[in-house]
Amino acid sequence: MALFVERPVEWFGDVPFALFCLLASIIFAGFLSVLLSTLLSVLRMRGMSLLASQASILNDCKKVLHQALENAVKWNVVPRNVAKLVTLPRVERYDAQTLTVEQAKRLLEAARGSRIEVMILVALNTGMRRGELSALRWDDIDFQNEVIFVHRTVNYVGGYGFVETEPKTRASKRKIAISETVLGALKVHRERQEQMRLKAGEKWCEQGIVFCNMYGGFMYPQVIQVQFHALLVKAGLPDMRFHDLRHTMATMLLEADVHPKKVQERLGHSTIAITMDTYSHVLPSMHQDVARKLDDLFKE
Repeated sequence: MALFVERPVEWFGDVPFALFCLLASIIFAGFLSVLLSTLLSVLRMRGMSLLASQASILNDCKKVLHQALENAVKWNVVPRNVAKLVTLPRVERYDAQTLTVEQAKRLLEAARGSRIEVMILVALNTGMRRGELSALRWDDIDFQNEVIFVHRTVNYVGGYGFVETEPKTRASKRKIAISETVLGALKVHRERQEQMRLKAGEKWCEQGIVFCNMYGGFMYPQVIQVQFHALLVKAGLPDMRFHDLRHTMATMLLEADVHPKKVQERLGHSTIAITMDTYSHVLPSMHQDVARKLDDLFKE
């Protein structure tokens, strides 16, 4: 559990900081209401807020702690369930940025020859999350049947290191069909990686990672984002997260009249409702297309 990370003081990101507030307030139950209010006030003063995905993690943590303390009350270990007094920080939904087809082509052109060129191409064609791409192994790619298998994801925890886990839901463990273009790019990427391995010599640590650093290990998320930002500037495109490439793929497919169920499966969403809710901004144009098609049918 994150509580036992060697140096939790360094782990003050949005979720870690808020979770630390939550845990600290429960540990010091006698000062709960005052302590929690103070810590969350500091959180707000620092301008920190939770995105929807981060809030989901924090809510899950709160549920677990709430149930644990409910049991403690029943067993007369503590007088009351202090988790009931916890008020989580505000949640702000991030408005995803997406690229048009032409903008995506400009990005790929700008990325040509860069270390994350193929990573961007695969992201735009598969909708894989950054953590899934970072954890991808060569053994996960079936070159003969042109399929990528998503088996794991990796995240970096400050003060601890890289942590590999299974994907967030059962649906996230999936297989994704890839095109000949993507397959060809991956083959070239593997050849370049072999040259990089020879250059690194004894410093190379073979882990079979597809998108690795210069020594064969995981790439830091910050490094990926910095390189990605530089390519956006080079292509003359607005700033965005690497994760927005996933949203770009989904939007392009929906606008191309690909069935939402197919998009859901490619993204690894647990339900189609999540897909439809996330990409509701695409639906108005889809409804207009349906209306026009119906109008054409009655005109025949």
